[in-house]
Amino acid sequence: MITLNINAQLIRAAQANQAKKDIRYYLCGILLSTKGDVVGTNGHTLFHANHNWADCDTLPNDVIINIDGNIPASARSVRIELPEALDTSLTGTLTTDGGKMFKVELVDGKYPDFKRVIPERLSKENLYSNAIAVDASLLAKTEKTFGKNSRVIIYHRGVSDALRVECDTEIGVLVIMPLSSNRVIIDDHLPLEAKATSAAKAA
Repeated sequence: MITLNINAQLIRAAQANQAKKDIRYYLCGILLSTKGDVVGTNGHTLFHANHNWADCDTLPNDVIINIDGNIPASARSVRIELPEALDTSLTGTLTTDGGKMFKVELVDGKYPDFKRVIPERLSKENLYSNAIAVDASLLAKTEKTFGKNSRVIIYHRGVSDALRVECDTEIGVLVIMPLSSNRVIIDDHLPLEAKATSAAKAA
């Protein structure tokens, strides 16, 4: 068996953002990469963190896992045991530090290139504000991802880019994708003089 020890909060956060029922079956799981990436996405929001596997067995390849159940909020760490060679015909287990065990399925698929959608954190010199429209239900993911009463910082680069949300505990990054109708929504809410300026720039 391949054994991985990891912060339970990372798994909870990734679970909060993974797809539940999606024809893109590979999104219905969490990516654990050989480089330490822990990722969950449903295509609308994405959580990414990096974990050091130094205290664990080395992963031979990236793997997508689907955990049968939600990790309790009381768990501080989990131990994930996966079959040798990451055989997708076999199952593994996840055990919390409180002794609760979950079945883990290995998903046979290729995870999308998540890094291309994560906005870079801007330097103070390049930090600026602009309007952006997002689905309000996706903003609610911040609490599910980082926990109640968390304090977050939100970065974005403009109307067509995703939001980068970071928690003061620095456990990882939540990415919220922009609405496809972003610019239309924002233009509809602009005052008349601003609409004229926006139209002039578009022309």
